[in-house]
Amino acid sequence: LFNEKLQNHTYKEWILTYSSDEFQSEIKEFEDFLNSYTQQISQEKFENLSEIFYNVVRLENAFWEHALQMKMDI
Repeated sequence: LFNEKLQNHTYKEWILTYSSDEFQSEIKEFEDFLNSYTQQISQEKFENLSEIFYNVVRLENAFWEHALQMKMDI
C-alpha cells in the first residue's frame, strides 16, 4: 500500500532517500559521533552549539513557513 501511494508522489525521491536503510544508518552513525563529541566538550561550548542549532532550526522553520504561506516577508 505504501509503495502504491508513493508511486506518483511529488516527493517520491526525497521520501525514498530519507527513509532508506543507508541514510538511516548514516544518521545513526552521525548521532553516535555527536553524542560522543558532546561528552568531550565544555558546558559553555555545548550551550553555544545548542544555541546555534536552535537558531538554525528556527530559521529553517521560518523558511518553510514562508513557502507554505507564500509570503514575501518574514
